[in-house]
Amino acid sequence: MEGYLTYYYEYHFLYITGIEHVESKSIQGAAIIKLQFHSGTDMSQALSETVAYVNRPAFMPPGTVPPFITRFDAGSVPVGNLVFSSATRTVAEMQDAALNLVRPLFATLPGVSAPPPFGGSARSIVINIKPTACAPTT
Repeated sequence: MEGYLTYYYEYHFLYITGIEHVESKSIQGAAIIKLQFHSGTDMSQALSETVAYVNRPAFMPPGTVPPFITRFDAGSVPVGNLVFSSATRTVAEMQDAALNLVRPLFATLPGVSAPPPFGGSARSIVINIKPTACAPTT
C-alpha cells in the first residue's frame, strides 16, 4: 500500500516547476519522499505547488493520513533526534507520551521545530459488525 501511495505522489510531483528529481523510501506504514530542485528555483512557489498537488482531490484509500510537508534546507537540518525506549511501557504508551507530553514541550521553544513522532502505534478503534445480528426478522 505504501508503494501505491508513493508512486502516485512521485508521478505528480514531477510536474512541479523547477524539480530536479524525486527520491523516496517506503517502509511498512510510512513513506518518505524527498524532492530536490534545481539551483535558483523559487522555493516559495515550489512549496506552494507541492502543497497544491498534495491537497488535490484524488482517490486515496480510506484512513489515508495526509502527508506532513516540511521545507528542508541548510537552516532546517535536524541537530538531533529524540528516541524513546522502555522496558515497562508499551509502544502505544510511549507514542502517546511523545505526542501529548514531550512534543508540546519542544514546540514552545524558540527556533525549534517539533514534528510528530514517527514509528509508534497510533490509536485505533475497531468495530466488528455482525450483519446477521442486525437483520430484521420476518
